Amino acid sequence: MVRAFWFAAAFIFLVEQPALAESDFDLCKSDSNESQAVKACDRAIASGSLQKVDDLVRAYYERGLKHKYNRRYDQAIQDFNKVIQLNPKYTWSYVARGHSYAYKKQFSLAFADQETAIRLEATEVTYTGRAMDLIEAGAYDRAIADLNEALRINDKYFYGYLRRGDAYLKKHEFTKAESDYRRAVELRPADKAAQDGVRNAQNRNAD
Repeated sequence: MVRAFWFAAAFIFLVEQPALAESDFDLCKSDSNESQAVKACDRAIASGSLQKVDDLVRAYYERGLKHKYNRRYDQAIQDFNKVIQLNPKYTWSYVARGHSYAYKKQFSLAFADQETAIRLEATEVTYTGRAMDLIEAGAYDRAIADLNEALRINDKYFYGYLRRGDAYLKKHEFTKAESDYRRAVELRPADKAAQDGVRNAQNRNAD
């Protein structure tokens, strides 16, 4: 009887573990940046249940994004390093690691990552990624050049207009900034950052 009980318990444990790991993985992949999502990533990675390289890459990448969002840049960089070790052609890990380096003011490392990302995939997203780090470094003209290229590739790319508006605002070219922010609002009318950008550019222009 006791043996039957432990056999049944072991069977239930084996059946439930994949479901638990799958639930953790789902939460890890979610847009949440809260601590419970980070802990779900921790559990999913530690469980050993992510047998596919792509799943393990995704878990490290998502945890890295959550660390970056919460300004834990060193931890984020460690996770992106792991992603690149597992898959050296995973473009978005270079973009995200580049941003982490830029926020730490390590711009040479940031630009090296963004240039690698562009070599892997020259898209509106990767050009905008490098432009964001250029803005962080105060290289506004170079950022605008990258954003011009992003918008040449895709003239309906919301973030291209939003970030170019940011660059023009930093340069005190408020009319151009407002124009870009207004285009961003046209593409995403409910976006608060774009709406705030329009108001900010207008107020600065009126000073």
